[in-house]
Amino acid sequence: MVSEGLGGGAGGPAGPAGVSGGQSASGGQGASGGQGVRRKVDDLGRVVIPASMRRVLGIGEGDELEVTLDGDVLHLRKPVERCMFCGTAEELSEVLGRPVCWSCVAAVRARGREGR
Repeated sequence: MVSEGLGGGAGGPAGPAGVSGGQSASGGQGASGGQGVRRKVDDLGRVVIPASMRRVLGIGEGDELEVTLDGDVLHLRKPVERCMFCGTAEELSEVLGRPVCWSCVAAVRARGREGR
């Protein structure tokens, strides 16, 4: 099944590589419908995400997607930047190319001062 985040849901039996949709592309319920749509996987393993779903999720050309497998369910979602230390997604800055929240930056600075 396709993850709820992309408009899929409880649908028909799993198709190739655990991906399924509830109805055919012509009978699907669109980006916010419960059944999703079916898409064929091409020879390079690519699947086209319908434009209506890309618009709803704000997915543009070149955007990264996180792909995970949960049993027979393939999940696609836009990655959320999180602090590499505590995992929060709020008040992030970049430190040496990695996302770090302000609380962790302050904690590392305070710890550095203790060591002097």
